[in-house]
Amino acid sequence: MEEGDNPQMLLSGIRRYSKYNAKGLLTPSRNLASQTMKKEFYPL
Repeated sequence: MEEGDNPQMLLSGIRRYSKYNAKGLLTPSRNLASQTMKKEFYPL
């Protein structure tokens, strides 16, 4: 197990490189949800 500031620095690096822009995902996910509700099954 790591001790001191090293684990915190590793986690901050992981957070920095795992960020993504989810700006365009809201509309498609709402469309998928509405289609799922209409057809009463998951379309994929």
